[in-house]
Amino acid sequence: MKAILYGIWLAAGLVGWGGALWAQEVATAPLRPAPLFGSNMVLQRDAPVPVWGWAAPGAAVQVTFAGATVTAAADAAGRWQVALPPLPASIEPRALRLHIPNGTEVVYTNVLVGDVWLCSGQSNMRGIMRYNAGDPAELAEAAAADFGLRLLQVPDASDYRPTTGFARPAGWLLASAPTVVRLSAVAYYTGRALPRELDVPIGLVWAAVGNTAIQSWMPRAALEADPASQAALEKFEQDLDTLPRAREEYARLAAQWRADYSQRRREGPAAEAARARLNTPVTDRRPSVLFNGMIAPLTPAALRGVCWYQGESNAGDAEHYAARLTLLIRHWRAAFAQETLPFAIVQLPGYRPMQERPYDSTWATLREAQARVARELPNVTLACTLDVGKQDKIHPPDKRPFGARLAAAILAAFCDQPDIPWQGPTLTGLTRHADAYELEYETGGGSLTTPDGSDAPVRGFAIAGADRRFVPADARIIGPNRIRVHAAAVAEPAALRYGWADFPDVNLYNEVGWPAWPWRTDDWPQTNFPPRAP
Repeated sequence: MKAILYGIWLAAGLVGWGGALWAQEVATAPLRPAPLFGSNMVLQRDAPVPVWGWAAPGAAVQVTFAGATVTAAADAAGRWQVALPPLPASIEPRALRLHIPNGTEVVYTNVLVGDVWLCSGQSNMRGIMRYNAGDPAELAEAAAADFGLRLLQVPDASDYRPTTGFARPAGWLLASAPTVVRLSAVAYYTGRALPRELDVPIGLVWAAVGNTAIQSWMPRAALEADPASQAALEKFEQDLDTLPRAREEYARLAAQWRADYSQRRREGPAAEAARARLNTPVTDRRPSVLFNGMIAPLTPAALRGVCWYQGESNAGDAEHYAARLTLLIRHWRAAFAQETLPFAIVQLPGYRPMQERPYDSTWATLREAQARVARELPNVTLACTLDVGKQDKIHPPDKRPFGARLAAAILAAFCDQPDIPWQGPTLTGLTRHADAYELEYETGGGSLTTPDGSDAPVRGFAIAGADRRFVPADARIIGPNRIRVHAAAVAEPAALRYGWADFPDVNLYNEVGWPAWPWRTDDWPQTNFPPRAP
């Protein structure tokens, strides 16, 4: 039922291409700021802040905030843009005033200055607090104390062209028990950890849609630079040619469905057949459509950074993910006019049944791609969540550790707090002996250990010989930062892996409780996958 109503909503112009209609209204309005701006918002500190919108062509628009006034004239299309000078963080509620002399005025109140994070991705970033494990009383108490935390959800929208407006009105919310339960759990737990450490207001702009691939979030120019996306782009062009007719047909079917709704409810299977015909002309899974509908309207906002939690829908072609994520980061940075815009990525947690013997893994390959991007691109960090997933749930119910680890990674990488523990043991050296490996780690905090103590066996290692058949390995901690690994069945080891599985059985930590990163020494193609239940 929800899917049907969503489709009718789209046909009515409220979702997707409705954003383009909204933008046309903007161009003719006396004064219309971009939809990012509103009462209760947070402006980015310590950086020029673009403020933009639409007015009558040639109109002089003045923007005033914190004693500074800047002016710009609307161009021939009605668009104007100014830049407020950099301001320090402030919890003082102030007014943002926009006006045309002797004309229209717009005033936004209770505006703070702090750090603004764009939180985007698919369903695990989308998942709301209402479905998160936790004590409601504790949540209400915590939310009441989060005066400096403000949240804006970007309405769902898909479009074939970049849009300038939101699909429907949206406004900034104060953190409170009634509002928090409807917001992204990962974004909220990340955001509320930051003010306590930084002592600055935090604004969270939340744009996430479940079951979506990274290609939907990439602008078209990024896809054009990705060889693996050329077939999708060809389909994209075909869809553009047929889109007007598809919209007309969809609107006709939606109107017919509304007219016959009561009767269809009584028809049972016939109603399902009718619903199947309501295929929306723009879907969330097409290339670029979510960037166009949900990210483009935010550009060129001043941001502190991006929190990115996505990848589950790309596990099937994980070998292309590193290139695509690299392109996404570079093109988002260009779109927001911030060459080194920080990105904080959530590495995929464990998921799917644990296997008794080592297999190749699409999820492990995608984690490897995420780690590669974080290692190779400047101003990118990665939060390891390998140990907080659920075998039977692609959406882990408790998002608190995800937010805590993402916030710790942000503080250490981007906020000049390198002493904050934020990562687990990282492999720094490997020596191969005749029948074993000796490993050296940067522990990230204290000595290597396991939940059962440093003398217990370390699980999660696998060794293969030249035949590329991996077997479980025996591993022991032999020093504060050293491990010895061997497998009696492999006389001449050729490759070693740790945590290489969809849901790996691992137990290596440092003394401050952070899990070791997964890795492998080989670059062999992934072909030997575990059997799946029918």
